[in-house]
Amino acid sequence: MSRPCAGSRRVAGRQQGYILALNLAVLALMLLGASFVGQRVFDAVRLAKAEQHSVDVAIELESARARLLMLLATTPRSAKGLGTLQASVSLDGRDYRLTDTVLVSLQDVRGLVSLNGTSLSGVGRERIERLLGTWGVSDVKAVALTDALLDYRDADDLRRLNGAEANDYRAKGGETELRNGDLLAATELQRVFGWRDTPELWGSDPITDHVSTQRGAAFNPNAATWRALVAMAGIDAVTAKALVVSRLQDQTADISSLLFGAGVGDPFGANSFVMPFPGPTLLVTLRSAKAPWGYRMVVTHTPGENTSPWRIGAVWRVAMALPTQAMAEIPVLPQAAALRDPNATGQLEFPF
Repeated sequence: MSRPCAGSRRVAGRQQGYILALNLAVLALMLLGASFVGQRVFDAVRLAKAEQHSVDVAIELESARARLLMLLATTPRSAKGLGTLQASVSLDGRDYRLTDTVLVSLQDVRGLVSLNGTSLSGVGRERIERLLGTWGVSDVKAVALTDALLDYRDADDLRRLNGAEANDYRAKGGETELRNGDLLAATELQRVFGWRDTPELWGSDPITDHVSTQRGAAFNPNAATWRALVAMAGIDAVTAKALVVSRLQDQTADISSLLFGAGVGDPFGANSFVMPFPGPTLLVTLRSAKAPWGYRMVVTHTPGENTSPWRIGAVWRVAMALPTQAMAEIPVLPQAAALRDPNATGQLEFPF
């Protein structure tokens, strides 16, 4: 019997080595493929859970919105807010607990600085400049931003000294952003020349929380933010913040006379624009304690119209930080029955 030669043994050894290396390579590729598929499955499951969570929050907020609209449509208003003088919900933007996980805040737009209600010169622009100053914007920058805002609103193409018209927008690549008319929403401020490039206005307390686009010039100090008080009353920030704290602690229910004197309520006086009574339009914010976002909508009560008791002027989604206060510490929004009293005085009843 013949034995295999040494050359044959070497060839066989090399072949066995190749097969081992090939097997190892195939196993490595299979492991890599399994890892890739596993990661894709993990990502798909994670995205599906996130999408389901987002849908659950949206359904929760939609249900809360329906309940809130019914409350607004069936509850009278008084000088203290939504409800009667004996039981009311404040309309100054403070949080209320609508459900175990949903928060709502109601802001009378008369407590905000109206971008469309201010005149195109004089005292109107001074209010805008004072408002910008609460974020530390310099006087020179505030004048330029106010000029740009007024140029954005007026219908002509005449450029104010520090303003911006079509040529300025065109040079910046945004000619179509110039409306030449009133703003449709507070978020439209980012389209105005120079405003988006002023980071002070867009931080954790953005300017959109303190302004409105209502046409009327009425101002309700009892629902105003501290920045709006500085802008409209011309007081300093320290005093404005102290007045808001006093109001939140229910120590001073009516601050209008403190700010504007005894002339409040005189339709022919210098302070005729002061109206210490809620207006027909509210800025409503709905958010969930389970998501870093919420919805805002502008709701106007229109009980005199034949088509509907209310009108939603705008709805938009906003990023919001999760509440830092424990939900149990936030007051519950009362039911409509608790806010109605047929024998109460000083309230506005809707014809429903």
